[in-house]
Amino acid sequence: MPFRFTLQAILRLKESQERQQQILLEQANARVQQCKLQIEALERQRRTIEEETQRGLGNGMTAAEVQFSGLGRSTLAARRKRIEQELSCLQQAREECFQTYHRIHREREVLDTLRCSQLRSYQIEHNRREQRRIDDLFLLRREHIRRG
Repeated sequence: MPFRFTLQAILRLKESQERQQQILLEQANARVQQCKLQIEALERQRRTIEEETQRGLGNGMTAAEVQFSGLGRSTLAARRKRIEQELSCLQQAREECFQTYHRIHREREVLDTLRCSQLRSYQIEHNRREQRRIDDLFLLRREHIRRG
């Protein structure tokens, strides 16, 4: 009789859930990384505007240009603030996703460990039965030879 793990369907379900959660976690990581890249790009833009303003002030920039530069900086600051809030939400969602993945992973590992343990027990018992069968055949043969 071949080995049969009675919880195989549940193990397959947990493996599937783990794969799905891993994909969701990878997507959450990608969204967090994308948000961080947006913040870095905004910071580069802010530095560029600041450098241009400093050069312009040295070269006699008009009041309108200074005001326009200030408006650009405040617009970037507002965008950065929105993206940082979004980043905070995404990081929280990623953490929740990680916790769910970690829980499902542990559950799957428990089932996998149980399966391996039952398989080892089955193999040991199977080997014992096989050895008993071989021993019985040997004894029958020996008895047959003694009588014959």
